[in-house]
Amino acid sequence: MQVGVLGPLAVEIDGRPVEVGGARLRTLLARLAVEPGRFVSVDQLVAALWPDGPVPADPANAVQSVVSRLRKALGVAGFLESGFGGYSLKVDPAAVDAIRFERLAADGRRALRADDRGSATRLLRAALDLWRGPALPDLGGDEADALVARWAELRLAAAEDLIEATVDDPDTRAGAIAELQELIAAHPLRERLAALLIRALHADGRRAEALAAFESARARLADQLGVDPSPELRDAHVAVLRAEAHPARGGNLRAALTSFVGREDDVERLAAQVADRRLVTLVGPGGAGKTRLAATVAAGLARPLPDGAWLVELAPVTEAEEVPAVILRALSTGGLIPSDSGRRPRRAEPTEQLAESLAPLEVLLVLDNCEHVIGAAAGLSEELLGRCPKLRILATSREPLGILGETLFPVGPLPLPPPLPALDTALRAPSVRLLRDRAAAVRPGWTVTAANAAAVAEICRRLDGLPLAIELAAARLRSFTPEQLAARLGDRFRLLTGGNRTALPRHQTLHAVVAWSWDLLSDDERALAESLAVFPGTFDAAAAAAIAHAPEAAVEELLHTLVDRSLLQIAPGTPGADETHHPPTGRSPQPVEPGAVEVHHSPGGRSRQPVEPGAVEVHHSPGGRSPQPVEPGAVEVHHSPGGRSPQPVEPGAVEAHHSPGGRSRQPVAPGAVDAGALRTSAGRPLLPVGPGPVGPVGPVGPVRFRMLETIREFALAELGRRGAAGDARSAHAAYFLALMEEAEPHLRTETQLEWLARVRPDQDNVHAAVGYLCDSGDVERAFRLGAASGWFWTFADNHAESALWLGRILAAGERHPAAVPPDLRVVVSSMHLVNSGFAGDFQFDPARLDDLIAQAAAAPPGGHPFVELVEPVVSLFRDDTERGTELVRARLAGRVDPWTRGMLHSVLGHLRENDGDIDGMHRELTAAVEAFRAIGERWGLAMTLASLADAQGRHGDFPAAVASFEESIALHHDLGIRSSEAYLLVSRAALRRHTEGPQAARAMLRAFVEDVTQNGRDVSHAMLELGHLARADGDLPEAERLYQESWRLLQEAPLVAPQYRAIVVTARAEIDLARNDLAQARTRLQEAMALALSARDMPVVGKVAVAVSGLAAATGDLTRAAEILAAAQLLAGTRDASNTDWTTRREALRTALGPNPFKAATARGLALSREEALALVNPNP
Repeated sequence: MQVGVLGPLAVEIDGRPVEVGGARLRTLLARLAVEPGRFVSVDQLVAALWPDGPVPADPANAVQSVVSRLRKALGVAGFLESGFGGYSLKVDPAAVDAIRFERLAADGRRALRADDRGSATRLLRAALDLWRGPALPDLGGDEADALVARWAELRLAAAEDLIEATVDDPDTRAGAIAELQELIAAHPLRERLAALLIRALHADGRRAEALAAFESARARLADQLGVDPSPELRDAHVAVLRAEAHPARGGNLRAALTSFVGREDDVERLAAQVADRRLVTLVGPGGAGKTRLAATVAAGLARPLPDGAWLVELAPVTEAEEVPAVILRALSTGGLIPSDSGRRPRRAEPTEQLAESLAPLEVLLVLDNCEHVIGAAAGLSEELLGRCPKLRILATSREPLGILGETLFPVGPLPLPPPLPALDTALRAPSVRLLRDRAAAVRPGWTVTAANAAAVAEICRRLDGLPLAIELAAARLRSFTPEQLAARLGDRFRLLTGGNRTALPRHQTLHAVVAWSWDLLSDDERALAESLAVFPGTFDAAAAAAIAHAPEAAVEELLHTLVDRSLLQIAPGTPGADETHHPPTGRSPQPVEPGAVEVHHSPGGRSRQPVEPGAVEVHHSPGGRSPQPVEPGAVEVHHSPGGRSPQPVEPGAVEAHHSPGGRSRQPVAPGAVDAGALRTSAGRPLLPVGPGPVGPVGPVGPVRFRMLETIREFALAELGRRGAAGDARSAHAAYFLALMEEAEPHLRTETQLEWLARVRPDQDNVHAAVGYLCDSGDVERAFRLGAASGWFWTFADNHAESALWLGRILAAGERHPAAVPPDLRVVVSSMHLVNSGFAGDFQFDPARLDDLIAQAAAAPPGGHPFVELVEPVVSLFRDDTERGTELVRARLAGRVDPWTRGMLHSVLGHLRENDGDIDGMHRELTAAVEAFRAIGERWGLAMTLASLADAQGRHGDFPAAVASFEESIALHHDLGIRSSEAYLLVSRAALRRHTEGPQAARAMLRAFVEDVTQNGRDVSHAMLELGHLARADGDLPEAERLYQESWRLLQEAPLVAPQYRAIVVTARAEIDLARNDLAQARTRLQEAMALALSARDMPVVGKVAVAVSGLAAATGDLTRAAEILAAAQLLAGTRDASNTDWTTRREALRTALGPNPFKAATARGLALSREEALALVNPNP
């Protein structure tokens, strides 16, 4: 469906116009269309449909009647949806012309700001072409009036933007001038229109008319408003006046041959920096797009500069002393300065001639690719800036110039899409938009689709979002599909060749881009960089030193040098890293939000210079300095040979100090990070590269580094070429084995959070170490690492991945059985079993379970505490409650450590639940909670509280259940376990129905559903609970819709527990019963009972049996229905007070049968054995 509201209402379905007759039908459709996909409340629809009154006596039914008529008028089902107290039009927002207009206009404005006038013109014309007349003519009321006014303003702004984009084109200027005159007649006080007219007339050679246009605008403003012209209008006037005395010299920048994609926000920020600072250096890795960004910003700044913007390419320079001559030649060739100053009898030296010639000019000089002549570029920049007061320099380099007054502007990779994104999510990522744009240029018609979005995202992610790499990959889409290209990126350096023939040689292949930086490194820097390639994740200096077999202090210096040279990045804040305790010599995380870095070198101190939020300011001073204010988000670094008194730092700042003589701890405001010594071997401060937030401050951890994957692949190849890869990987594995073995026992104590923060950032490295040990046949160390990591993996929120890695270790053990230590085999095997179960793999091989029990029996005593739990847990999986209970009680009677005691009580609680003993479940889980509280173990406490809340809810103690859920949620949040936390949030919300009423529960559940960060399985749970609320209210259509949506989401989710599927199928059967569709109800209940029995979950079997009781009652067998209801209680272990169906049916059957017959039937049901009860509740006829 396509809907047009920018003019008379227009509707198309499958390309076919649809006539919507009747004012109210058009009004309803228009009102829903302006908020597509969102539910509009009945009250809002009433206000739109009857804006002048009177309101119908029954507004809800009146709206429903109009909705029904609109459904018929559209002739196609599915576009109108009811829910959440209102109605929604189910169409893509882009299907509504007004939404499409806003997006196109916004994109056009961004392109205009980026000086991409071709794209801006195309986008803005497309936006304005959508208008067919006045907006929303069929819709009245205050809301409609506000929308109409807003869109009218956006339309006028888009028209202004389009004129600005085309005003410099002689072919369209005459039309632009005529349109401006018409618009000014309609909007005489709009100053931007007047400024554009002045500019257009001036560009057309009509200087006198331009000056007259200014006088007319000034007079209107003075006469009607009593105000002076705005700065924009005055600037346009001044530009006309200055034109004769100072002919503009725009510079030597070339017109862009491709659209500028992905860094629109950077253009605005960088332009502001260049306007405010005299020396700005773009720093970042090769291929990040520094040159294109600098040229784009320079083009935008060239117009107001009397002497323009001039770009000098330094990449071809081979000798540092050639730099001044190359710059002089570029500027003189372009006519900015004469080839000789004329002030000397002989030709001056290039530096002197540059300084003399540039001194009176107001010019922007762009020095591109300074890294290989960094010293010469830095020295010349400092000389020219000191002697030419109106000169500004914009430099690009892979490392800072490191001179007085330099502002650093980090240029990292383009933002990436998430893995496996939806189409709209993928297209929001700048890296994907760049690939789409460049691929369409070489393969017309190619675009990103829902089918290839995942492969496109994978390409961008594998290439780190580096623009040059993405452009090289886009060229390959001429002959490969995205899926084929993604599969071949393992050999990216061979694949990504054949770039632009006119580009510099080092930009024609991906290999050449990295090799250029590599060749600039010293031998020590190069050797370390190669070794660092074995880290697939982030790492700190201690880990790097272990791999390099070198002192940490020496390695630390080299790491920061590699950061300076854009071969390493300071990693974005890793989850939990800020909670780790480290020695005071550790380095603290640095802010890596996009922003500027201002560097000041001063032998005598200096007064404070303003620094924008997000900037890093570095001061070098041999003496002390008075306290300087630092704006929020800044990093202030001080070098001082002596101590210094504490300096105030505002919230959000990072303060770092260098003091060889030591210093006392400095106070840092909340939200700040206090850093230790941060410097490179060259004495330069550490400078962050790449985007990323600074986390909250607890005990801070060391700085973590990361290497872009493209650079890492290059370094790995170099490491392999010199035959050192095996040694580096072995040292890498040894380091992380030691870390995890040290951490493992602490993860079951009150220091759990601290150690989680220590090990969580290194899990990519641990996985890589496991892979290396398994592949190399080092099975003994592989099992040691699996046993040390398994418990962390068990509560690290990714059970499927954990089971995969543990399974890989077990497979390696099967290839080398003699090398596997028996005590470690049982730990790894049991952890694999538990993670498989948590991940939803409920099919356990009996022989495998027997083997696991045998392994536990053979393990030496005093080993890992999990060995004691193996056989009881296996009994739980097998639903052997009698054997499991016996085993647990035997172990509890002996001597076990406190953590194992808590776990045994928890296992016994679940055994009692499976046996239908809810009182026993409550008792054992309470004991487990007390045990975990005593030792401060949060994970065991969180899990147990969640199960205890379930037992409390079934007993009808709803306030206690809500309190247990809330404490468990808080603990999950502390531990960073999102998947279980989401389930608990929904469960808590559902229980609020009993403590605060259905409206409170419904509000919480709706908020959860509308949270786009939640996954489908958890949203399915929330939809189910909302369906229960709707059914309780008697709204069967809404309940059915919610149950259907819950089931749909469940079908799309991986590895869903069978008992949960049983619950959703049972809910759908309840709808069938309410509609007296007994055949369908029976079919669903047969499916639900089979699922519940396959999971051996007696409480869920009881829940299904309650519905089976309803089926029996619907067939007229009331006595059997009462017996089944009692059997359901027997199987579930209690009267489930949280199940309103049980309560409702019990009272209905008591009334229908009479008290005594009902009591007798109940007694017969409760007297059955489990086998007899299961036979009775079978829904088969």
